[in-house]
Amino acid sequence: MTGSNEKKLVKGDYTKTMIRAWLLQNGFNYSNYQGNGYSYVVYPALKKIHGSNKEALCKDLAENCEFYNTNPNLLPFVTSLHLAMADEGVPYSEIRGLKMALMGPLAGIGDSLSQFCLAPLYSTIFSSLAMQGMAFAPVGFFLAINATLLAIKYVMMNLGHK
Repeated sequence: MTGSNEKKLVKGDYTKTMIRAWLLQNGFNYSNYQGNGYSYVVYPALKKIHGSNKEALCKDLAENCEFYNTNPNLLPFVTSLHLAMADEGVPYSEIRGLKMALMGPLAGIGDSLSQFCLAPLYSTIFSSLAMQGMAFAPVGFFLAINATLLAIKYVMMNLGHK
């Protein structure tokens, strides 16, 4: 990773990574699930950490293309931890251990929260409004659930960064 202890990442790098987490599932495939998407999400920050060392960047990206599967809404917690550790010069083997240990629990918590709590709650509220003839209900559902998920991502990003 980095040879010195100077930090290269700033808050904006973590925020960019959090926003890119929306696209985690775009790289989904059955050989490594979200591995390609994970590399895509952390790419700009890793590029900044490695600077002109393209060999180290390519190695890091290849290592992050391995099997990964978690809930996209809680992913910023993992990526922020990963990037903070990488920025400190922690070896990838230690980062990988933490990354893999958090994968399953965060998948269970995130899936339960987003699919079995928020989606039914907002669906019930906005379908009731739609049945009353309010045309903005579908747009309201879209905005409400995405605003809530963005807030969750933001909180997870900050927790991981700390």
